Amino acid sequence: MYYALAHHSLVIEGGAAVGIAALQTGKVSVPGKRVGLVLSGSSVDLPTYLSVMHECAQRTGGTDGTSSL
Repeated sequence: MYYALAHHSLVIEGGAAVGIAALQTGKVSVPGKRVGLVLSGSSVDLPTYLSVMHECAQRTGGTDGTSSL
């Protein structure tokens, strides 16, 4: 979720972030291939979302957004 916000200014729900997380953690390996992800859903509770984004920003220094949740 944080990666989508930090790099693409997208607000996505947790379920929509699964594909990003799979690629970031190496659960899906696709070196040299084009990859498309469907990011659907932005149904998130605002206070919870802001809390998670704040925690991730502190953990990463607020810069790269590549930390795993």
